[in-house]
Amino acid sequence: MKNPSQRALWMLSYIQGPRVEAWLNAEVLKLKNMVDKLHFTDDDEEIWDTFESDFKHTFEDKSQKADGMLRLQNLSMATEKGLEEYISTFDAILTEIRWEHNQPGTVRLFKDRLDMWISRRMHLQDTWPDEDDLDGWEKAA
Repeated sequence: MKNPSQRALWMLSYIQGPRVEAWLNAEVLKLKNMVDKLHFTDDDEEIWDTFESDFKHTFEDKSQKADGMLRLQNLSMATEKGLEEYISTFDAILTEIRWEHNQPGTVRLFKDRLDMWISRRMHLQDTWPDEDDLDGWEKAA
């Protein structure tokens, strides 16, 4: 369906039940306001983008991020049988849960799960990557 407004309303027509009724009514009103009050045209892709974003935000699996964080906290070089597997799994989980790679907390979590001998070797280097440079710390490891 090419028309974004009709596409959104078509999708909304499949969402039913008392537990989603308030959200559904709010979305229909939001789409109507976008056209009537904000002067979007029916063929404006922003209508669909807004609906899609609202839908994902409302119905995405909130436990996925929590599960991913738990997996990151339980991850170690020992559980992954080596540095390359550890880095690969760490990065895959970050991507899966849409976690920011280059944040100090992410880098700290990565470094804390390394084997002690690698941490010591990294800290003997003359220069260290920035605390928000995960790629740099992965290369240093």
